[in-house]
Amino acid sequence: MNWRLSLFLLFCPSFVFAQQIVDSCFLSVSLGRFTGSDDIQNTCWKCTIRAFASDMMEWDPTQNNWIGKLDHNTTVDLPPPVQNCLTRAIWIGGPAWTPEGEGVALRLDKPLEAGKSYDFTFTYAADGGYSEEGFAPVIFTHTYYGLPPNTPAIVDTLPRAFNSWETNTLTFTATQKQHGHTWIILLAYDGSGTLLSNCKQSQPFPDKFLPDDLLLCEGDSVTLSVPDVPNMTQEWSDQSTGSSLTVDKPGEYSVEVNYFYCSGRDTTRIFPRDCDVRLTMPNVFSPNFDEYNERFIPIETNYVSSGHLTILNRWGEILFKGDVFSGWDGRTKSRDASTGVYYYKVDFSDEKGRNYQRLGIVSLLR
Repeated sequence: MNWRLSLFLLFCPSFVFAQQIVDSCFLSVSLGRFTGSDDIQNTCWKCTIRAFASDMMEWDPTQNNWIGKLDHNTTVDLPPPVQNCLTRAIWIGGPAWTPEGEGVALRLDKPLEAGKSYDFTFTYAADGGYSEEGFAPVIFTHTYYGLPPNTPAIVDTLPRAFNSWETNTLTFTATQKQHGHTWIILLAYDGSGTLLSNCKQSQPFPDKFLPDDLLLCEGDSVTLSVPDVPNMTQEWSDQSTGSSLTVDKPGEYSVEVNYFYCSGRDTTRIFPRDCDVRLTMPNVFSPNFDEYNERFIPIETNYVSSGHLTILNRWGEILFKGDVFSGWDGRTKSRDASTGVYYYKVDFSDEKGRNYQRLGIVSLLR
């Protein structure tokens, strides 16, 4: 399936002095009527119950509609521009719904500084009741999300959108009055509309996230894991729900992941592996160009990663040093070694890095 994870933010200034809206994905509040969280607040100048203002919605791609919206006797049916596992939006009603309009406050990660320039990008559309004339939310900054009328600093009004998604960037230089403000507030003075969470659909979730089939040594273990993604849940074949599973025996292991309205399943098989360390050298070789036993190399290895071969004569003189897998061709100092018996030493390591040594004799025949 084609997964898309909403992991990166569009609510971020492009200048050096970057402030970000903390919860651009709108995940810190529940669907439908909400009061707010530390990062998002429902705000309305004249609402007796603040939760009756803006409404949190979420797109359900399986049903092709928005869920979580309040019963306003209106329909919000404009699908998001990208239909993925996670798309949230806030529906904001204009003055026809609530005197002075409804709004939402979004917290910044650090205060604004006077004289510094900022830009913020929003995606929005006119939708629902009283949106026929379009939707042009007014943007304020404030130290408080409640928006009392005598203290907020108005920034500007976004260009009017109609029944299609518009993405516009608002750029401003903070005034002295805005110094220290930590909230960006969008208010629906004129018409009603939907503000889209600007989680950027940027990276496809892989169809396969467990490794290919694996080999496992007796007594060893391997850890299988899924990506560490906020709000993603998983259940392994043993009913555990952690982000990883450690297994110590062969078998088939699977995991089912759920990310809002998307789900997927992946499986990997683990087979037993012979991990006994073996390295066997021949006792004779014949470098006589008959294509048989031309080099002194191992005739069997298992679980060996590397090795070094040393050849000595009967007086202990070193005649050859080299890689054991390349072996000895029966020559020393650019000359053929004499027929006879030689001593060898192999220093080698297994795939876990443990070191071994083999000593023996070999007969060289011509």
